[in-house]
Amino acid sequence: MYLANISHEQMSCSTYSSLSRTSTNKSKILHKSPNLIQLCMNSDENYACCTMKKLFSTSCHYSLNQCDQFGCNILMYSLRYQRYRLFDILLNEISFDLNIHTKDQENNTILHYAILYGGNNTQIIEKLIEKYKKFAMNIDERNNFGFTPLLLDENDACCTIKKLFSTSCHYSLNLCDQFGCNVLMYSLRYQRYRLFDILLNEISFDLNIHTKDQENNTILHYAILYGGNNTQIIEKLIEKYKKFAMNIDERNNFGFTPLLLGKTISFILDSNGSKRILIG
Repeated sequence: MYLANISHEQMSCSTYSSLSRTSTNKSKILHKSPNLIQLCMNSDENYACCTMKKLFSTSCHYSLNQCDQFGCNILMYSLRYQRYRLFDILLNEISFDLNIHTKDQENNTILHYAILYGGNNTQIIEKLIEKYKKFAMNIDERNNFGFTPLLLDENDACCTIKKLFSTSCHYSLNLCDQFGCNVLMYSLRYQRYRLFDILLNEISFDLNIHTKDQENNTILHYAILYGGNNTQIIEKLIEKYKKFAMNIDERNNFGFTPLLLGKTISFILDSNGSKRILIG
């Protein structure tokens, strides 16, 4: 779940300190990408874009192809943090030595990231596919979970799932990855709510909703965490829990029940001036 669990603390030293050092060093130095990656986290995208352009207009040589411990490079992080202008600059203005063949530790390609984090910005995906075609790259490479980038697109995923379970072939929805997560959890993790609804209500005949991940999070924990303001998801899931006499108050390894988790998130959001519907 590296796509989901990347934190600021997992990055290397401060961008600002590294940039100040390079301004006094006129020799040609190869700088590690994690320092540049922190530009993707900067809340001011204008600053990040200007800084990136300035860095690559100097005589110093910076590498855009260095990856962090998760196998992610700066292009992936620009998508991960929705820095779309920065992504465009990297891909189209200073891409002379940028390796777009890079894959992270879960074998996700740049195109997987574009599908996951590109939002409704179809231009990003179109431009990236143009690059793939230019270099005769395969756009249908699968990650460690068997997903091609296009399968991560919700419309394609819904059609594919329905087609698979309308045939005589037998597919298991209960297989879990190394983190103990099954397809139902991932449909919530990546906000694929239509897919979640299809899995839960249309082809759920052998779906085990008792599954817990390695941290003992239940499907209901995931619904609270990733369901956003889509209360219908939580309501339908609670109906299933009641139908099978399941306990909705199971605690994860951190002592949180789904309800307590929901109230904690609500409190944090309310403290920041956001509104959220409390569950229960």
